[in-house]
Amino acid sequence: MELSMFNVDNGFVEAVVRGLRSGFLVPEDYRRLASSDSLDDMRSALEETDYGTFLQDEPSPLLVSTISKKCYEKLADEFRFVKAQTVEPLTTFMDFIAREKMIDNVCMIIQGALNGKAPVEMQEKIHPLGVFDGMKVIMSETFDVQGGFDDVYRIFLVDTPVGPYFEEYLKECDR
Repeated sequence: MELSMFNVDNGFVEAVVRGLRSGFLVPEDYRRLASSDSLDDMRSALEETDYGTFLQDEPSPLLVSTISKKCYEKLADEFRFVKAQTVEPLTTFMDFIAREKMIDNVCMIIQGALNGKAPVEMQEKIHPLGVFDGMKVIMSETFDVQGGFDDVYRIFLVDTPVGPYFEEYLKECDR
């Protein structure tokens, strides 16, 4: 009976994932990219693929960091779209995937703040899959981690999706 109801819950998601899979770069695309002499040639090579429009608004000269950022943004947008179509238990599984990037982002921001880096400098390094609402607080110019990680947790992390993981860490440290 369970298999007969597969399409009700998972049919559309499977079709979307199959469609995204058909957009993967093929060996011919990689050959065109490898023969590119400049980043603008790379943009031209990508225009013939499913990645054709994601760099069209970017001015020349194109930077490697821009291409990387746009690729990650495309990945995050497609991930969120697929996740929005899912039902349990796949939704929870996809939440876990995103939380890994959230934890990485929080650790990177805290480390940067401890090293005296401005939030603007760290903004470019943030993985778009790990962005969540509470990051605006931690990315502000007034964010201060000098009070210690316990204060950061109580003020900021307690209400975030990754709060329980940091709470576990703090419990382990108190032992």
